[in-house]
Amino acid sequence: MADHCSVYALSDSSESALKQQCDHKHDQLCDQREALHATLQNIGEAVQDTTFHNEDERDEILFLYESAKRSIQSWKAHQLRSVRQDKSRLDIPEQLNTLLIVNANVLPMKFLPYSYRVLARVVR
Repeated sequence: MADHCSVYALSDSSESALKQQCDHKHDQLCDQREALHATLQNIGEAVQDTTFHNEDERDEILFLYESAKRSIQSWKAHQLRSVRQDKSRLDIPEQLNTLLIVNANVLPMKFLPYSYRVLARVVR
């Protein structure tokens, strides 16, 4: 997965509504990502090559390794989503200002009569 591109990383190729195209190739390699991948792979190989006293101990260590690996990958995914959500959160007020200016004429024509009708029902 190309971790450097949040659009690509968050796209789902099997679902057209969740798919977005990028204007660049995803062939860049990140040294930190590659180092993390290599470290996790080395740990996994070390666990596989280790001799254990019994099969239960081996299963427990394998479970801990796989669990830690999934947790690291989940944390990376969480960070990626958080960055995108934060960017969207900062973009929304800009878009809302434009929307409110455009819809300023709608308020007296549609919302105010509706609010008076609701208020009149409550007063009765």
